[in-house]
Amino acid sequence: MQDFPAKNTGLEASFLWALQNVEESANLCVALSGGRDSVVLLHAAVQLAPDRVRASHVHHGLHPDADHWAEHCQLLCERLQVPLSVQRVTVDPNHPQGLEAAARDVRYAALRSELEPAEVLLTAHHEQDQLETFMLQLFRGAGVAGLAAMPLVQVRDEVVHLRPLLHVPAELVEDYALQHRLEWIEDPSNADHQFDRNYLRHKILPLIAERWPSAARSVSRAARLNAVAADLQTELAQLDLADDAGLMWVSIDILRSLTAARQANVVRYLLRLWQLPVPSEAQLHQALSNLLTPLEDRQPEGCWPGVRVRRYCDRLWFFRAAEDPVMSMANAPAEYSWLPGELLDMGPVRGVLESGTSNGGGIAAKWFAGPLQVKFRRGGETIRPASEAANRKLKKLLQENDIFPWMRCHIPLVYAEDRLLAVGDLWVDADASAGAGEPGYLISWRNHEPIHMPSGL
Repeated sequence: MQDFPAKNTGLEASFLWALQNVEESANLCVALSGGRDSVVLLHAAVQLAPDRVRASHVHHGLHPDADHWAEHCQLLCERLQVPLSVQRVTVDPNHPQGLEAAARDVRYAALRSELEPAEVLLTAHHEQDQLETFMLQLFRGAGVAGLAAMPLVQVRDEVVHLRPLLHVPAELVEDYALQHRLEWIEDPSNADHQFDRNYLRHKILPLIAERWPSAARSVSRAARLNAVAADLQTELAQLDLADDAGLMWVSIDILRSLTAARQANVVRYLLRLWQLPVPSEAQLHQALSNLLTPLEDRQPEGCWPGVRVRRYCDRLWFFRAAEDPVMSMANAPAEYSWLPGELLDMGPVRGVLESGTSNGGGIAAKWFAGPLQVKFRRGGETIRPASEAANRKLKKLLQENDIFPWMRCHIPLVYAEDRLLAVGDLWVDADASAGAGEPGYLISWRNHEPIHMPSGL
């Protein structure tokens, strides 16, 4: 690895330096919008890494000239003898974070989805873009992870994303475009000041550059220093956790052993690891206060936009809001009719029920003569599992088997009229079971939210 590019390093040298951060044999997919920066990136990639390059254009359909932009990219790629793929996508105009964020999310999802194995995604962000990102994060009150802005290399869901021009001044990008007589498209939306980035670019940053001409270079250095600090925070969180965390849960004992600052650092680290929304400082403080110092006889909860947190068995359990078992009860049906042999899909929380025939196991065939009813706990239900001599209260069975409290109301109870035959695939009523050699039906319950902790925890 060479030293970081010097201030006066040319665009080509910076590109080659950045390329050392990925596998030498990796193919390169350039995200091509048709604008100046992406056209420069594609041209430089073809000159400096021939036979490894293709391009991908995402057609948002948000502008009347979108078809023309796609055609322009096609002609450019034909001249450079570069393969081009064009993906048409739909952008949600009602995205909670606005149209700009919606278009960005859809664009990156489309670009990542078509990458070949071991292929690297290249985007044309340069030093001025880094300055804008840093300033936007600063105005949002971001911590060091946010102020690290955009990394040179980013790996997400096994996709490698490289920004080869990140440390190249904007004026060098423009000089390259003019020197090579490149043609590009000017997106009129880039001049629309209703978007935060455009307002910053056209109204605020020119004043900053007038007073501090080297602001972009200085902020690029500050972003790198924040990235180092963010890496140290990650290492500290990993040391503090000592592997005492799992899929969407963390030990309360671990958190209680830490200072408030390190508690928050651990939780933010886990949220990023699980790709869940990170709360504001105030939201996280309130949630941890509720969850770590609960009142007696209370099941504490924490929440912020997109996330719900619950406490059980000395652990904090994290849920995406859309998949939260408690919140999903609001619109969940109270009962289903189920025809034997058919698959019953009850949604992402409750999962899927299906049945299969057996010999000497499961529910006796006579109970499967007609439609069954699938209901959910209302209180007072009893059942006699095969291992029990008498009826047991379902409430007690669920408690004894450490079933998560938030899932107890989602476990399907299979009835034949008023007779409880089975509780999911956990228990079959002994008096409804198939005898030895007798035909029966086995119930399978799958694709539901976890109902208890994995064995060994």
